[in-house]
Amino acid sequence: MKKTALFLSIAAFLGAGSYLMYGINEHDQPSPKEDAAKKSDISTWVYHTKVPEDYIWKIHFDHGLNKNILTNETAYVLDNENKHVPVRLQSGDSGTLTIKPPKEGYKKGTTYNLYTDRDLDKEFIGDEKQPKLYRIQFTVSKSGA
Repeated sequence: MKKTALFLSIAAFLGAGSYLMYGINEHDQPSPKEDAAKKSDISTWVYHTKVPEDYIWKIHFDHGLNKNILTNETAYVLDNENKHVPVRLQSGDSGTLTIKPPKEGYKKGTTYNLYTDRDLDKEFIGDEKQPKLYRIQFTVSKSGA
């Protein structure tokens, strides 16, 4: 009888200990949702609707624009088929990026994505904690307004 009680006590102790250790280790690991969020390379700033065909984007960086890497690979627009749109990039004062529309304008009713590289913002150059790209999604107005 004593052996059975001792065996059951040890089994209960080991079972409870294993359960607690499993629970502790489980919380040390990020959930799949948290893990996916950390791996996300794109952050969406905002979604705009009814943007005019000739809209000029002006993005201001408080800590300055890293002009050394400003190319059509670090700031660009993709159409709804993920094709590059021939926008024109300009750097104004030290903190402003201007993105001019294609010469023929954006197509009415089409949704576009404007991407800027994290390293364009001098505050976040090389900061792996920040998303690699920022996205502004916009849809061009179907009418002339």
